[in-house]
Amino acid sequence: MAIENPYIPLFVVNEMNKRPTQFLEKLYRGGMPEMHKFAAQLDAEVAAGNIRAVSPAQLIMNIMSMCVFPFIGKPVFASIMGIDDLQYRYMMEQRKTFIPQFILQALKP
Repeated sequence: MAIENPYIPLFVVNEMNKRPTQFLEKLYRGGMPEMHKFAAQLDAEVAAGNIRAVSPAQLIMNIMSMCVFPFIGKPVFASIMGIDDLQYRYMMEQRKTFIPQFILQALKP
């Protein structure tokens, strides 16, 4: 969705910063994510030897950052890399597979 609407991530970040409480209420409609459930799943995978120990909060922050920041920082990234909009879009398409692979590799025991 962000590839088709590249300005939405920046809009969302601006709205979050203007009215964080109202933003979260609308986003989750009264049902905030239960971080303890995610943490328990991670702990179970660590105990089973499937992944290395990692902070659930840091993992979520990393995933969100890798997904959102490339859209927010596009002007800087495109300029540094010397690429046009089409090439940048191609890179964003590649991230659909790159990010999951990166996270899985980072979690290997």
